Amino acid sequence: HSQRAQQDPSSPARPQAQQQQQQQQAPHITPQPQQQLVRVQAPLQVEIPEGSTALEAQAALAAAGLSPPLLCKPLWTDGREGSHGLAVLHDLEALGRLLRGAVSSEFKPPLVVQQFVEHGGVLFKVGGA
Repeated sequence: HSQRAQQDPSSPARPQAQQQQQQQQAPHITPQPQQQLVRVQAPLQVEIPEGSTALEAQAALAAAGLSPPLLCKPLWTDGREGSHGLAVLHDLEALGRLLRGAVSSEFKPPLVVQQFVEHGGVLFKVGGA
């Protein structure tokens, strides 16, 4: 468009002999700090397959070094019945009740049992299809 103002007119590029000259000509440019890497650590977890007994599940948890409180979620997060279940297990007896179907007929193995991480009273459940 002929009436549009040019914001940054191009000028012929000139080679600079020294870095110091470049810095003197552009004092308003500040170097960007290097980005810091953030380490995200997932909680320890164990998969409890379908058909597992309470003793087998407890042995798997002990082998992984997991102890209550624990967060228990279905392995599948694809929208099928029971896939949005979530339980905080305060003791291992609760895991046995869950495996027997005494907690919910919809919430059953295969399950993921993971270390409970305190989030200030807020639980985050993220799933994908």
